Amino acid sequence: MVKTVTFSFNSPNYIGEAETETFTLDQLGIDLNLDKKEIEAELQRLLEMWIWHKLNISCSMVWDL
Repeated sequence: MVKTVTFSFNSPNYIGEAETETFTLDQLGIDLNLDKKEIEAELQRLLEMWIWHKLNISCSMVWDL
């Protein structure tokens, strides 16, 4: 059975910007042998990257400690 995940966003800060896209876990390179918490953490990381890409957002942080 093919497992899928759907990423979507809609933000009042980016009027007119909304997106929904469905991927198989295989397309995302997710190893189904990982435990559920590891899969969830990887999907959260991928969701954030997907949103940043769709909104064309980049960021950086410079530390002088």
